[in-house]
Amino acid sequence: MKIIFIFLSLLFVTIPFGDARCPNSCSGHGLCNTSSVCTCYSGWNGGAADCSYRECPFGIAWVDKAYSSNVAHQLTECSNSGYCDRSKGLCVCYPGFTGSSCQRATCPNGCSGHGLCGTLYDISISEGPDYDSRSTLAGDGVGIPYSLWDRNSNAMCSCDSGYYGPDCSLVMCPKGDDPLTTNQNYASILLSVEVKEITGKLGIEYQGKVIYISLTHPGDCGTLLSNNGHFGIVGCSFAQTIVEYSSYVATVLEFTLTFYNWPTFPKENNLYSSNGKPSIYDFFCDITYTNEFTICKFTEIESSNIREYAFCSNRGSCDFNTGDCTCVDGFGGPACSNITYLHHHGSNSKPGLEVSVTGLDYTSTALQISSARSSSSSFKFIEAIAASETVFYVDGEGSVGINKLKSLTGGMTITGGGLNVDSGGLTISSDGLHVYSSSASNPVALYSSRYADYLTSAYVAMQISTMSSTTNHFLIKAFNRGINVFALKANGQLQIGAGGLMVTGGISINSNGLKVTGGVTIRSGGLSISSGGLVVTGGVTINTAGFNVLRGGIQIFGGGMSIYSGGMKVTSAGLSVLSAGLAVTGGLSVNSNGLRVTGGATINTGGVYVTTKGMTVASGGMVIKSGGITVVADGLMIVTKGLTVLSGGVYVTTKGLTVVTDGVTITGGLTVNSAGAAISGGLTVNAGGMRISGGLTVFDAGATISGGITIKDTGLMVSAGGITVATGVASFLGGMSISSGLTVTNNGVTVQAGGVVVTGGLTVYGSAVFQNAPIVTSDRRLKTNLVPITDALH
Repeated sequence: MKIIFIFLSLLFVTIPFGDARCPNSCSGHGLCNTSSVCTCYSGWNGGAADCSYRECPFGIAWVDKAYSSNVAHQLTECSNSGYCDRSKGLCVCYPGFTGSSCQRATCPNGCSGHGLCGTLYDISISEGPDYDSRSTLAGDGVGIPYSLWDRNSNAMCSCDSGYYGPDCSLVMCPKGDDPLTTNQNYASILLSVEVKEITGKLGIEYQGKVIYISLTHPGDCGTLLSNNGHFGIVGCSFAQTIVEYSSYVATVLEFTLTFYNWPTFPKENNLYSSNGKPSIYDFFCDITYTNEFTICKFTEIESSNIREYAFCSNRGSCDFNTGDCTCVDGFGGPACSNITYLHHHGSNSKPGLEVSVTGLDYTSTALQISSARSSSSSFKFIEAIAASETVFYVDGEGSVGINKLKSLTGGMTITGGGLNVDSGGLTISSDGLHVYSSSASNPVALYSSRYADYLTSAYVAMQISTMSSTTNHFLIKAFNRGINVFALKANGQLQIGAGGLMVTGGISINSNGLKVTGGVTIRSGGLSISSGGLVVTGGVTINTAGFNVLRGGIQIFGGGMSIYSGGMKVTSAGLSVLSAGLAVTGGLSVNSNGLRVTGGATINTGGVYVTTKGMTVASGGMVIKSGGITVVADGLMIVTKGLTVLSGGVYVTTKGLTVVTDGVTITGGLTVNSAGAAISGGLTVNAGGMRISGGLTVFDAGATISGGITIKDTGLMVSAGGITVATGVASFLGGMSISSGLTVTNNGVTVQAGGVVVTGGLTVYGSAVFQNAPIVTSDRRLKTNLVPITDALH
């Protein structure tokens, strides 16, 4: 006993009672009081003594025990529709509930994607009635708020127009008037608006949609209401009266609204519906934009025996999954409101319906189809259906739809609008296609590809094919006034009957040549022929860019060839002109194999340039009007008629110049660089003199030179006939040897170096001047008046 007392004494001494000790130090989420009890912070009163459990949000309990007469729904954690996750402080709601405290019901299926989910309070504000028209005569366009306990708890879908059901999953079918119920009335109501001042605009609300009409232009009410909101066609008549009260004068505007029809595809939803007979309690006035002393009142005018507004017009069944009507026999249209008068026939061999006109003098219409509706493509006059496939129809605009046009034995005439084939193409099996046009601007036939992307090389815009085994027939023929101007044969030959061929951008012929009757005109780009040559009857005219023949040569039989500019270049095989000569303006270049002309050649400008192999003119000579003639190698040979150069002279670099007969007449000088010049028949230089490097030999007939002669080396040799210089001989650098005498008539002879050797005598009628050069004579027969020069003979 003593031992127990001592132990308890030590225990009391060791643990002082004045210091509080809370479990787990309240987990850092509360305060420890003097009684060692945790006072948890807000949000941590989850039921744990150490404040380690969170608390979840509270909401109005969906169900709980009533705590007074007709009083329940206290605030409870997770609204009694879920449990609390203490570790996170979040409510885990049971299915069908949502919100931070599970305080709100979910909308079924999320309104199926065809509506909005809202609480009762939200729906009452946006879609609820503006006011109680039984006690109030105007409103502000905002619904009366719902304020009971579940205002923010219960929720519902507000479906889009045309959808309904709790989850907006159902689709409304078209609605209309029952076509078999006749002699019915149109619903009509009276809207009376009393104002102290006619100003602003009045809102007419029906089924949640507000439409504003101007009070200053009330006659526009019918136009503003028709086909707007949930209305169809609305008739609106207007009247105005003055009402005098004791304290003020008011104006009463009366609008008579008649509802002729409603939208075929309804604008209703799960909140609004109509059977065609609207209640006056479905209408409200919004006076937000009018004078504050505005009073509205709706009164029924016609509400008995009203035309129906029913799904499928009560003449079909509605598939609410698709929104389509299946009409019963005898009715059709989207809402089954059209009477179709089906005619049934049980025979398999007789017509289902036959219209027979027996009068021999009948002049009326055997079958007439008419509609009160104006022309429109939205309805059909005739429709032919095989099983479920439409194979033929005529719509309200007169357009004809044909699944397959098989035979038109009497042909078809289209007077307007043309023929349009959307797909499948157009096939004509026999007798071909005849297209006629009287237009002066539009093409008779137009082939146009509308494909704007990349096309391969295999693509063909227009293809013409034949199956014949022969190739002598034509693929294309073009006529103008009965004259064949163009043709393409099956063997690929192109024939141009008249007018020639005009090409811009050049023409290339790879093989087999080109045969043209009537001339060829190439404005630019030139003509390139790889092989096969070119045969032209009637002449060729090339304005620019020249004419290039790689090989194969050119043959011109008649008419000649005229080249006005750009020249003509022949690389090989030569150029033969058999008759009528060759006229060139702009120069002629022959690179190799020479040029042979029969009938003469005339070069107007630019001269002639021959690189190798020379140039031979068989007859007719050659006349070069300007630009001269240049022969680089192998010389120039003219057989007969000589060579006449009017200006520009003749320039021969090597191999010399040979003229067999008729001599050479040159106006503008003659220059021979090397190999000399051999002339039989005499040489006449009219002006500009003659300059020779390499010597000059004149075999007979002598040489007549006006303008002097210059010989740099090798000297001048005249075999017979001598040399006559009319206006002087100048500058014999290499000396001058004269076998048969030299006669100088005027201006004398000047020898700068090499002296003068005379065999046969020297006669000088004027004076002779010798500078630094002796006079040597073989037989001392010197007849002259010598003028001595100082030290000249030393």
